[in-house]
Amino acid sequence: MLRPEGPRRRKRSRALHTCNGSAGDWAPFVCNALGATGYVNPAGGRALFEPAAFARIGVALEFADVAEFAYDPAPFRYEPHLSIVDVLLWNAPERVAAALRSNLTLEAA
Repeated sequence: MLRPEGPRRRKRSRALHTCNGSAGDWAPFVCNALGATGYVNPAGGRALFEPAAFARIGVALEFADVAEFAYDPAPFRYEPHLSIVDVLLWNAPERVAAALRSNLTLEAA
């Protein structure tokens, strides 16, 4: 069994300390760390994000509004707008891609 020499130390980024604890603080931090130029979030989460935080780092913030995508998850009950994960579990990738292309609207923050 291999053992690390000496005590293990965790490296912490100074950038982690720039978050002020708001629910949406993680997104500009991750965008900046990855060098992203844009971030898209579902429209329902609009209140979580501060557009100025994205603007300061040069990241375009957009919100996606998606028309209802109805499908049959039998034997379970259908819940509108539940989750993209649920949509992907119950539908062929081609159907999901076509629905997103025709039913997705992006709006700048």
